[in-house]
Amino acid sequence: MCPDKKIASVNEKEAQKRKASTDKSNAQNCHVCKKHITESVAITSEGKDYIWHFCDQKCYESYKNNKQKYDPK
Repeated sequence: MCPDKKIASVNEKEAQKRKASTDKSNAQNCHVCKKHITESVAITSEGKDYIWHFCDQKCYESYKNNKQKYDPK
């Protein structure tokens, strides 16, 4: 293997590790199904005192159509 390619390969692996650790630190649970998701892919709904995260449009629509089931009392 060419030394330059080896360095590039190591740098790519380090970048992937950093991204994975960043994703973990920004991890949330879907407010509806509790699936573990990263903030970067979450659909959000914000209120005065909260930000809910949703894994997909289906969970978001479920929340919108039945808020009393999912909102804290």
